[in-house]
Amino acid sequence: MTGVIRHALPSRMLERSWSVIVVGAGGIGSALLPSLARLHHAMLELGHPGTSTAQSTMTTR
Repeated sequence: MTGVIRHALPSRMLERSWSVIVVGAGGIGSALLPSLARLHHAMLELGHPGTSTAQSTMTTR
């Protein structure tokens, strides 16, 4: 692959907090939550409003 990969974000993602919903807190969900916390704190340190995270555990029987 050659060339530069460019990522563009809508301006609202740079100015407002991000809403993140994690559905399920089993294997993948429980591994993801600490990473979201680290992302939130890194965003705060860079002057961003950070994230707003909600967790929902859904069970089916």
